[in-house]
Amino acid sequence: MEKKSIISLFWSLFSIVLPGISLIASLNSLFGYDAINEDFPTVSSSLSTRAGIGGEPLPNLDDFFIRRKVDFNNHSEGYYTDDQLKSDWKGGKLYLPNTTQVQTVDGKKVLASFFPKGTWGRGGGLNQWSDFRDTPDDITEIYWTYRIKYQNDFDWALGAKLPGVGFGSVQTVASGGVGPGIGDKGASLRLMQEAGGKLRMYVYHHSMGDTYGDDMGQGRFGQLKKGVWQELSVRVVANEIGKANGIMQVWLDGMLVASAQNIEMRTATSPQRINSLALHTFMGGADERFAPDRDQFMWMDDVYFWQYSKKYLAANPNAPRGLQLHSASQKLYTPISE
Repeated sequence: MEKKSIISLFWSLFSIVLPGISLIASLNSLFGYDAINEDFPTVSSSLSTRAGIGGEPLPNLDDFFIRRKVDFNNHSEGYYTDDQLKSDWKGGKLYLPNTTQVQTVDGKKVLASFFPKGTWGRGGGLNQWSDFRDTPDDITEIYWTYRIKYQNDFDWALGAKLPGVGFGSVQTVASGGVGPGIGDKGASLRLMQEAGGKLRMYVYHHSMGDTYGDDMGQGRFGQLKKGVWQELSVRVVANEIGKANGIMQVWLDGMLVASAQNIEMRTATSPQRINSLALHTFMGGADERFAPDRDQFMWMDDVYFWQYSKKYLAANPNAPRGLQLHSASQKLYTPISE
């Protein structure tokens, strides 16, 4: 009698538990996760392949080879110093007079380029060069990305330089009106902020016909704003020797706004690799037309010079590389993507 009672009790419990087990299995099949631990999706642990909000990839620094990363958070507020410059960029020396500062803006420490009223050139902002001397790699393709903000009443004037890169050593990079043609000097590729807050390419290359930087036929593009943070990214890929097919592409707030594939960055006798960093934010140009009509600031933060890692490129065969243009329809994935 006792044995029959135990068997009866067992079957009663089993009939209660079985539907619960079936429900869990059904949920797992339907939604692709363990219903008991629904906060842990059963997807790849690599952030480079996991979808974020809206299906976009989440940034994973393993996907990138970071050549330089500067965010200024560990600096003291006050004037930017030689020691801070060397720590951030692995070398260089500040030109005088130095007006650049570290300030707290919107809760973060950032680099503040100060432009005194009526000055241009070295009178305000950064006009520094650094390099990639810490790497033996032949860098022929690179991106740089940073956040930028202009004060609410910023005077665009006639324009200002923005950061870029150069081929070869700092001493042999072409700039400062050395065209037309640059001989055996290294090409340099920067952006300019122009009147009205527009952008333009500013390139010294081997087939240039003007004295100053070439816009590579792209004209003025994009629209910088006042009082808000924006994200700028640039991609540069060296040309094949003997061909003017080097690439420069520009993104503003994630949108491709300019794309050139007609640049002769190197010849058989000129510097072959990207080795120099142009840390430029100064107003100018070389005359008073570039001078602001007021004291003003422009702020920068989260500055990266980077490449995609070999692992990322292997896992993402559609990612552009070498002399392949990045299409406008393909979202740019950067170390500060959100």
